[in-house]
Amino acid sequence: MTTRITCHGITKSYGENVVLKDLDFWVDAGELVTLVSPSGGGKTTLLNILGGLTTADQGVVEVAGQDFSQLDEDGRAGLRRHAIGIVHQSSYLFPWLSVNENLEIGPDPRAPAPWLAEARRNLGIDDFHDTEINKLSGGQRRRVCILRALQMEAEVLLLDEPTTGLDDHLASCVRRALRDLADRGCAVVVATHEEATSAVADRAIALRGRRTIL
Repeated sequence: MTTRITCHGITKSYGENVVLKDLDFWVDAGELVTLVSPSGGGKTTLLNILGGLTTADQGVVEVAGQDFSQLDEDGRAGLRRHAIGIVHQSSYLFPWLSVNENLEIGPDPRAPAPWLAEARRNLGIDDFHDTEINKLSGGQRRRVCILRALQMEAEVLLLDEPTTGLDDHLASCVRRALRDLADRGCAVVVATHEEATSAVADRAIALRGRRTIL
């Protein structure tokens, strides 16, 4: 099994607030792993480190075969474009474009695979595909962000509370799509407080006392 994410001795502080300390963990290709902690427990910070958006104060981070310490900002951005998908709690979409126009933006536009077409249907995207992003609800925007990340078919996918604000049916559809993506070889890491999401994961990593409990 190919390891997609490796972290050794990761430490991150903001001023005197130590968010992560001496953190070690890994995620293999084909694994769906959840990060679980109380609010403020470091889940989002860890996702940002894995996505190259934030640098660790100490430790080694390797994602998709690349050691982040050997990459400058442009190198990390290039890795995100081609190998790392990220879904934040805030939607990063072009608000003046339609849903379809946002979904068509990417480094390698192509016809969707059958499983992606099914994910699009299950997420109900076609109900508002011609609508401008700035006219959508928060939950609708989140669904667009999730589908856009899924269609990258990246080596690594990082998601921060992806089912927040969704009803039970849509949340279940998101979990099914993430499970399908992992089964196709992607390393999927989800920050969540929901037991239902951890239930479909291969492993749950609990952040306790700024460290990990596997």
